[in-house]
Amino acid sequence: MAHCQGRGDEILVGDLAHIIMWEQGGVAQVAGVHSRQVRTNLDGTLDLLDMENKIRSRGDAHEPTSCLICVEQTHNGTGGRVLPLEYLRKVMVKVLVLSHLFSNLLCYLGIR
Repeated sequence: MAHCQGRGDEILVGDLAHIIMWEQGGVAQVAGVHSRQVRTNLDGTLDLLDMENKIRSRGDAHEPTSCLICVEQTHNGTGGRVLPLEYLRKVMVKVLVLSHLFSNLLCYLGIR
């Protein structure tokens, strides 16, 4: 919520992400932001080309502005997969890491 400036902004999120499948539209209810779904690959990563094609910038009053890319780590919808650090580095816009196990992820990736 802190990464989006106002109501009507947009987040990009995987179509199998927890916040899409199980949160009853909470991002719209609580933060007032629109969620735009990006194709999730079998390994839990988001399709980068699909993501790039869906990013919208300011300028068209009829469209929301993409302000945030939500990355689920670990990815529940694909069996709890850990997303590779190389992939995360490719995601160049703001990233929200959704995980109760973030410290376990850092340990797994060897980051201290």
